Amino acid sequence: MTNLVSITPSEMFTALDYAWGKKEAILFHGTSGVGKTWQIRAWAKHQAAKMGLDFYQVGVDEKPADWEKTFALIEYRVALQDVLDIKGAPTIEDGNTVFKVPSSLPDIKKHGKFGMFFLDELAQGAPSVTNGLSQIVYDRMMGENYRLPDDWLIVAAGNRKEDHANTSKVGAQMYNRFIHFEVTPDVKSWCDYQLGEGSDGRVPAFIRSVSNEDGSDHLHDYKKNDIAFSTPRMMSKVDEFVTEDFVRGDLREKIVASHIGVPLARKLCVFLELADQLATWSEIIKSPETARFPDQGSDQAISAYYVLMGMCAKRVDEATIDNAMTYIRRIHNVELQSVFVLDLQIKKPELMATLAISKWRTDNPEVAV
Repeated sequence: MTNLVSITPSEMFTALDYAWGKKEAILFHGTSGVGKTWQIRAWAKHQAAKMGLDFYQVGVDEKPADWEKTFALIEYRVALQDVLDIKGAPTIEDGNTVFKVPSSLPDIKKHGKFGMFFLDELAQGAPSVTNGLSQIVYDRMMGENYRLPDDWLIVAAGNRKEDHANTSKVGAQMYNRFIHFEVTPDVKSWCDYQLGEGSDGRVPAFIRSVSNEDGSDHLHDYKKNDIAFSTPRMMSKVDEFVTEDFVRGDLREKIVASHIGVPLARKLCVFLELADQLATWSEIIKSPETARFPDQGSDQAISAYYVLMGMCAKRVDEATIDNAMTYIRRIHNVELQSVFVLDLQIKKPELMATLAISKWRTDNPEVAV
């Protein structure tokens, strides 16, 4: 996929906005678990809200009362279909063979005027199926009896050949009807999303710290022949499990390893054991100058800082910012302190006008935040 432009999952919204405005079919390529599907679903919900419509995912949500006020999402798993699911079953009418329009295709009367026809796992579909879909992508119609509603967007997603995901060859002519983007993992977008979903911050802090250590992106840690490996999707499941915090020790490591493999799980669990020994939020706010603090010279100091900064950024408010900054300023590395301030600038911009942040900026003019 060397000639494709790369975007992060968070940038998919902008690409989808463009495709919606132009009604251009759009295809997102990317490794399994990178976040393509959940971002596409999230955009559909966002678009419904932006248009003042009710969101309806076909086959998941209850049917809406008013189709005129609905934005529908049809997820079409291409890998699970056969050619009859696309072209319909043949019947005889007046001595002629007629293909009945499949009920799964978007229909104004059944699904509403506005929506998204999402062709998931496009590259894993059988050639007969992708060939059958090609007319809908080319001409927004199928045979003589079916036409895709005008205000429906065609979106597709698929894995790349190098991901070893049993991809099949999709014709160049069909590909040429899409605009294409390659979706790549992005540490910052993933961490921000997890924190917004209720993460306690430890796993996002780990991902940030290990990525900074060696430049690798441990959100996607696949090596040939691996069965269990890290992806944004799997790491989200690990984050949920760790946040629930109902098991520790060897069992915690085994459960984590079952999701992302042994080497990365071992590294994460060492990090979690370190996090378990750090100062609590209440300790920091009560005594910021004397609360437990990582040994600045230890091998795990950087990891510990990320845990502490993540926790403080999530919990701090106007009443606690003075004590939180007093504690954070005990980190000798000003660049690391700036990571905390930048987090606040993005997530809690109202705190940027406080005396504690203003003083930090005055004291550290060389750091651009």
